[in-house]
Amino acid sequence: MNYEESIEYLKRKSYSAYEICKSTGLTEAGLRKLLKGEIIKPQRKTKEAIIDYVNQLGELSDINESDFNTLDVKKMNMDIIAQQRKILGLSWDYLAEGLPIAGNSLRTAFNRRAVGEVYLKHVTCVIDDYKKKQVSTDIAKFGEDIVLESYASDVMKNHEKLLLSQNYKNWFELQVYKKALEVVSNNKT
Repeated sequence: MNYEESIEYLKRKSYSAYEICKSTGLTEAGLRKLLKGEIIKPQRKTKEAIIDYVNQLGELSDINESDFNTLDVKKMNMDIIAQQRKILGLSWDYLAEGLPIAGNSLRTAFNRRAVGEVYLKHVTCVIDDYKKKQVSTDIAKFGEDIVLESYASDVMKNHEKLLLSQNYKNWFELQVYKKALEVVSNNKT
């Protein structure tokens, strides 16, 4: 990162001359003039101190808008994952299965917004797999309900026929016994 990019970054992030002065050893008044653009050609040592300061901030050395967008997308993904976890009722321990950390550590990383890409991908896959299982289970359950309902309606229809046939069988047996009694009683007389 060059000097101009460093100054632009400091302005965009609203760093104060006081903050920079504390870390660089440059004068606060001189830094204020640099940030306002009043000093056009600072000394080489001043430029190096500014560049070193920006690099020490722990920010990426090649800062551009796509890097910021990537960080924003990562934060949004973490928020979405946390919401989905709550909605689906998944525990942090469940999400951490297969990871070298426990559920509490994963929760802490999410709270601190310090989740690595590998962990984000793993948790996303676990949630997606859970949703797929949930959908297939719901479909299977729905299918079972339809089959059971179909069986129940068949039993109800056939139950009436069975009752009618049982009644007919009983009636027929009764008629046979009556006829047999008549024959027996006619033979006795």
